[in-house]
Amino acid sequence: MIGVAVADDHPLVREGLRKAISLGADLKLVGEASDGLEALKLCAEKKPDVLILDLSMPRCDGFRVLELIAKEAPTTQVLVLTAHSERENERRALSAGARAFLRKDGSVEVILKAIRAVAGGEVWATRAGSAEALSGVAPERPLAGLTAREREVLELLGRGLMNREIARRTSLSEKTVASHVASLISKLGVRGRVDAALIGRRYASLLEEDEP
Repeated sequence: MIGVAVADDHPLVREGLRKAISLGADLKLVGEASDGLEALKLCAEKKPDVLILDLSMPRCDGFRVLELIAKEAPTTQVLVLTAHSERENERRALSAGARAFLRKDGSVEVILKAIRAVAGGEVWATRAGSAEALSGVAPERPLAGLTAREREVLELLGRGLMNREIARRTSLSEKTVASHVASLISKLGVRGRVDAALIGRRYASLLEEDEP
């Protein structure tokens, strides 16, 4: 069962998403929030697999939620659902760690497919948006200064695995994996998990050479 939380300041949008989620036998709504701070509190308490997040909300907007959620709920993946579908917003959201970017006028079928894709470790976004978000992220020596464990986590990030799956593969706790991911983002000088994953994918052969 995939636990889903919804964060949107419009009651009608939340109602529509509530009905959409109820159509998925494998989906369960674990909570709703009407602003960003409520969303962070909800995710910290309920640990949903997926958070459906609006970008424009009171008290704490969606971009700020993306910045803070890795600390509050490191296992929760974020699907941005917004009326503000400008390319720059998509790029910023993906760079900040969102796993999906959808317009609010999308079909229920597409939203449900995206929820399942994100829960399964995939990224759901336009090719152009992904390309812009991931362009120019490779430093001159991207692997310099990484520990053996960080290289291992980076290689798994490059395969598109979520923290839960990485923890299973490495016999680490999800909290420890989240800490390694945060360290990788800092050391690589990138803006989020998606950028780090691209580096893991781009330098996969070098990372595999480091394996015993």
